Amino acid sequence: MNTINLYFENLFTLSNSNWEIIISKLKSLLFLEKKIVLDLEKIDDIEQLHVDHLEESQNRYCTEALIRGSNIDLKKLKEDLALFGDSLVVAGSNRTVRIHIHSNKPADVFAYLDEIGNIVEQKVDDMKHQFETANHRKYPIALVTDSIADLPEELVDKYQINMINLNLLVNDTNYYDKLTIETSRFYELMDSAKVYPSSSQPNAKSLENFFSFLTTYYDQIIVITVSKAMSGTNQAFVDAAAKFKKTKITVIDSKQNSGAEGLLVLKAAQMIEANEKYDDIVDKINKLTNQSKILVSVKTLKYMVRAGRVSKVTGLVGKIMNLKPVISIDDEGNGIIFDKALSLKSSNKKIQKHIEEVHQTSGIESYAIVHANAENRAAEYAKKYEEILGMKPLYIMNISTIVAMNAGIGTVAIAYIKGDKK
Repeated sequence: MNTINLYFENLFTLSNSNWEIIISKLKSLLFLEKKIVLDLEKIDDIEQLHVDHLEESQNRYCTEALIRGSNIDLKKLKEDLALFGDSLVVAGSNRTVRIHIHSNKPADVFAYLDEIGNIVEQKVDDMKHQFETANHRKYPIALVTDSIADLPEELVDKYQINMINLNLLVNDTNYYDKLTIETSRFYELMDSAKVYPSSSQPNAKSLENFFSFLTTYYDQIIVITVSKAMSGTNQAFVDAAAKFKKTKITVIDSKQNSGAEGLLVLKAAQMIEANEKYDDIVDKINKLTNQSKILVSVKTLKYMVRAGRVSKVTGLVGKIMNLKPVISIDDEGNGIIFDKALSLKSSNKKIQKHIEEVHQTSGIESYAIVHANAENRAAEYAKKYEEILGMKPLYIMNISTIVAMNAGIGTVAIAYIKGDKK
């Protein structure tokens, strides 16, 4: 079905111009089945580009950007961007351009734009998730987490989990973790960046807007965050949630990160799907935070030194000794050196010994394998622990770019939740 009229019904929020006349003319001129391209000479009068988030969209993410550069070829820019999606709107000059596009791969859009100019602003809305929240909610309880929780997209979609993508600053450009920068590209930038990448929690306004949307459709919300000892993200959620007193919102400190946080989120999602009571879910997840663990085999200390997680002196000693530590998290949610090893083989054996002990004493309810651009090591882990535990990992995936920034390329980890075997 041609949706051109629907797209243009509320296309812009603009000032200082009579855009109703222009839009009326555009409706009679533009009839494109999949791609909509709008050319505007000036950007100064534009406050905001906006296109309605419609179920009929051919792509999932409503993607917007403001870029600045010198002598930007607008014609070529529009031709190239048209390959990334539909509903394309380009406005501006050869120095400043605002872009709107619906795309399934916003990371590809921003990788391209990064070559054209300096990305000053970026915004991405998940239209599919927003539409499902408004029209096809599966559960009465909303589940929220941050992007440090490593959980495959198919499981996030299956359980309608709301994921807030944290901020990642690379070469003076702010990206959204797991959304506007692919892990493969990030790994390339880790070694080439003049200033080592850094991360930050979501800003207060964006979280308030998020809760404002979510509380329109849910009366009960559970939030599971990365360890508050490691990040201010937990407190940012607590502060934002406090402004919505009419909605029952609980913010849980997972005391974990990466795959361990992901497993806790998945457990909560499964309990919600099973129609378990809100308070029972909150109590269970709080108890499981200390029954969960992640053991990380670090290939090199170089990235931990650059990220400021390890001192330069420790890094130098570790390099001389060829140290391959096993990193984990203590009961308070602080990162710790769980064990020391002088080779990856030794590191792997120490992790295996721990897993075997837990398997024999408590049992392991579920586990996952996560890695930083180390698919072969991850596959070896999956094979080894399937033999030991008698079950496959729930998933294997590349870790959050923020976690990778600290752990480093080549890292592999096993995360688990203890069972109740006595």
